[in-house]
Amino acid sequence: NRGVRLTKSIDGIHWSKYLQCELRGDDLLKPWHIDVQQYGDAYWMMMFDVDENLLSCYQSVSGIVWDKVTDVLRPSGKRHDFYGESLYRACSVKVEERIWIYFSAQNELKSSIGLLQTSDWKSFKHISPIIPVRYVFITKCQLLHKDAILFWKRSKKCIKRLLGL
Repeated sequence: NRGVRLTKSIDGIHWSKYLQCELRGDDLLKPWHIDVQQYGDAYWMMMFDVDENLLSCYQSVSGIVWDKVTDVLRPSGKRHDFYGESLYRACSVKVEERIWIYFSAQNELKSSIGLLQTSDWKSFKHISPIIPVRYVFITKCQLLHKDAILFWKRSKKCIKRLLGL
């Protein structure tokens, strides 16, 4: 049974007992990979639902009770679209007043990292793949400064750090 749990640490060695998080808005949710960021007074979570092959967005003030904001993206179903067959993990960073959401996607030919942008978490501007290569999955991203984002990718052979816009 999959779920999301919260635990805290001051030193990274000693951790509190975990608390089970409540995810409201989808009773049949099967979370697989999550990315949580704090923007302003709220926490925002990008989540991949493995059974639904779906990226969704949740918001929380406490970090324990999460409300579904929207379904962000499903595979297009078009064979040659870079996100035609499946999605995987996503992560987000805030760049000025916009949220950039990087996501892993696949079609039958290759894996890619795509980019979505939003300012309101309701409407998303789709940007074509930024890294179309075989066997690549994004694992985490962070803002270095206003012009550069550092993100890690996992491939079948190695872990690399890439600098991208």
